[in-house]
Amino acid sequence: MFPVLAENENPLLRIHGRDYSPKAIDVLRADPQFNQEFATADVWDIASEELPTGIEEETVDVITLCFVLSALVISASPPL
Repeated sequence: MFPVLAENENPLLRIHGRDYSPKAIDVLRADPQFNQEFATADVWDIASEELPTGIEEETVDVITLCFVLSALVISASPPL
């Protein structure tokens, strides 16, 4: 998130950071590079069937998932 925010020249850019850990979100928001004008950060369970707070359907162009698969509980996932 921070490298993109540092190089951003697009006034319409919005970055939404989500993590399962409230501590991770606290650390992200406390960083001086976190810019609320262009970024949000909230707790969210990626296995949820609901979209994260503040993100509406068909409003996201790119999603980057880091270290997600190792954190998922297979039994909580719907069958393929």
